[in-house]
Amino acid sequence: MVSRETVLDESGACSVFPNKLFEDFEKGASLSQLTTDAAVLFLSVAANKSKSNIFLSFINEKAAYSFYLLAIGLSPDQFLFYPTPDLSEKVPGFNIESERYREEVLIKLSESNQFYVCVATRASFKEKNISVGASSRLSSMSVGPGNNIDRDDVINRLYSWGFKKTDTVAQPKDFAWRGDILDVFPIYFRRPVRVVFNYDQVEKIFIFDPTTQLTTKTISRLNIKGFSSVVPVDDYINIID
Repeated sequence: MVSRETVLDESGACSVFPNKLFEDFEKGASLSQLTTDAAVLFLSVAANKSKSNIFLSFINEKAAYSFYLLAIGLSPDQFLFYPTPDLSEKVPGFNIESERYREEVLIKLSESNQFYVCVATRASFKEKNISVGASSRLSSMSVGPGNNIDRDDVINRLYSWGFKKTDTVAQPKDFAWRGDILDVFPIYFRRPVRVVFNYDQVEKIFIFDPTTQLTTKTISRLNIKGFSSVVPVDDYINIID
């Protein structure tokens, strides 16, 4: 059994795990004594405590995905899933779900001040399919209420990331601009975002349900990152490299 001693880590977050457990984990000790729920909590704290990303490998993808679903239910902003590309999912006009997960991993692991637990299989971790020049093709856009925005710049940036202009936003990498409203659906978001303008100034931003068009959450800032759709010819590496 794990002691439920409460300790304060360097980030100021409370943990029910003793410091020795984290020390043993960094040395490669087994954590088989933890329940699945406890393992999720432990890994979440361990990533922040060690200030590094953690890569969690499973033998098969079904088990990896099941753990990921449990993890995001308990800690929705800390866990990522990196599946093997499934070309059988590719239907004309629709995005591949595995592509959404994979792009989310590449974008979020590029952040220097956030630490994640990436869940995958041994096969997907070893697969060399990431362009060495990927980081040089990554760019970002951040908007918030009160910001003045050049619409042409926004549209050109979305096009460069492979977005498609549509009448209504229905799937990832769609965007629509109608009057003073911009709807955009980043591929690694679970729901699209609506930006409301007052002329060229951002007035408010919220996440909405594309089916009902109803607001689900108001947000203070929209941060989008994407990779240029122009792919350089170079070598390929795996996600660990």
